[in-house]
Amino acid sequence: MPRNLTVLTMSLLLAGAACSSDSGSGGVEADATTTAAEGATTTDAATTTTVVATTVAVSTTVVVVPPLPTVAPPPVTVARCRNVGTLYDPTGRRNDYDIRIGDCGLGVMELQDYLNVKLGNILEEDGEFGPATDAAVRAFQLSVDLPVTGIVDLSTYIAVTSDDYDPADA
Repeated sequence: MPRNLTVLTMSLLLAGAACSSDSGSGGVEADATTTAAEGATTTDAATTTTVVATTVAVSTTVVVVPPLPTVAPPPVTVARCRNVGTLYDPTGRRNDYDIRIGDCGLGVMELQDYLNVKLGNILEEDGEFGPATDAAVRAFQLSVDLPVTGIVDLSTYIAVTSDDYDPADA
């Protein structure tokens, strides 16, 4: 409705301007307090103006935007352990063994399997390098005269996977 009032006011001012220009005054005189409806006649001191309604077609497109769905942020994932992949190396050139407490994964499960063969099924093969696996590694290192660190380095890995390990060969 405010737009219709603006169009009506503009029509009134244009009609007043046309009448004023005919009378030779050269200016537009408008009374801000005067309003007119369609078909009404307004009279000011010099001019009588009849307001003729002008229909303006306005195309209005209303776009309804649905609210964005609220999605919970993904949970913060904190690595609970360092994932160790398989220890199997068919090339025999791998030398980056460094498996220790806090690690997990397939490589730890393979290590637990090797330790169970060497020490007699004392570990649950769960893929978690926890206190029990650490104690088993230390016991194994002590039994084969390796430095007791609890860390499975290359020499410990060779010893645990070999049938006839000699610490002097490492």
